[in-house]
Amino acid sequence: MPTYNRRDLVGESIETVLAQTLADFELLVIDDGSTDDTVKVVLEYAARDARIRVFQRTTQPKGPASCRNIGIAQAKAGYCMFLDSDDLLAPQCLAGRIAATQKKPAVDMHVFQMQFFTNHPGDTSDLFFYAGTDALSSSLINGSPWGISCPLWRTDTLRALGGFDESLLTSEDWDLHIRAFAFGYTHRIHDAVDCYCRQGRVSLTSQDQSLTNVRQLTASYLKIARVFREQGLQPIYLNQLAGKCLTQCGRLHDLGDAAAAQQAWTMFAQAGILSGWKSVVGSAYLMLRRTVARDGTSLRARMLRKSMGLVAPRFLIWSY
Repeated sequence: MPTYNRRDLVGESIETVLAQTLADFELLVIDDGSTDDTVKVVLEYAARDARIRVFQRTTQPKGPASCRNIGIAQAKAGYCMFLDSDDLLAPQCLAGRIAATQKKPAVDMHVFQMQFFTNHPGDTSDLFFYAGTDALSSSLINGSPWGISCPLWRTDTLRALGGFDESLLTSEDWDLHIRAFAFGYTHRIHDAVDCYCRQGRVSLTSQDQSLTNVRQLTASYLKIARVFREQGLQPIYLNQLAGKCLTQCGRLHDLGDAAAAQQAWTMFAQAGILSGWKSVVGSAYLMLRRTVARDGTSLRARMLRKSMGLVAPRFLIWSY
């Protein structure tokens, strides 16, 4: 459980862990440099229950990825799940998940359903679950396939993947899942709702499209592209990843760093992911992006959007 300045919420999350019907667990809480009384609250719980261990991040970089990696390194159990410090568990969550692993112990991650809530669990019916039959394709098109708490991971799988990419302030869970799918790690979907995601919260890290975040995401796509090539994935996945990369390059353009956008796209193309003509189309798109953004309602802008859509590869996701 990574946490940062959550003194008013972290206790509620911890209480739902302590209320589990399965008693054999450890709860690792990693503080990300809180400036309020979060650490004091957590330490009070740890003093009353030896199953809680508290750590503080003392190295850079800051962020939930670094904190979760500390947890992975310190974990003693054979299975791990992640819980944000304002989210909640159903009482049977851990028991149900361990029962699933006993039936299918070779599966790398057993994935359960996460439901959104506003004031208390059950006050909405919306699920934080977007995966289709092809989890990799769904993730490339739609983003994170499910909430961070949905999977119960084999600890050795997380360590083999190298944990979370600590260079990312956002989308670190998406990145982890994409790499897991690309390397062929297995997952099994379960229908039970056993965890709850608080709506309207402020994330541990800013989710806006700041220039730093977009640069980080663009760099991560290049790393993933190399994994896709090494694993010999089908062209459809490479095209979908190219679409996401081009989307981020377009955002770099919009944020005023046209040179970085073009450089990132060139590096992506040089990684051997795209054929020459697709690379040219992407470069042309970036050059036209500024014009379209400036004058998005004009006839010229509409014609540009239409023409770019016609020449885009079938599974390449373009952003206008």
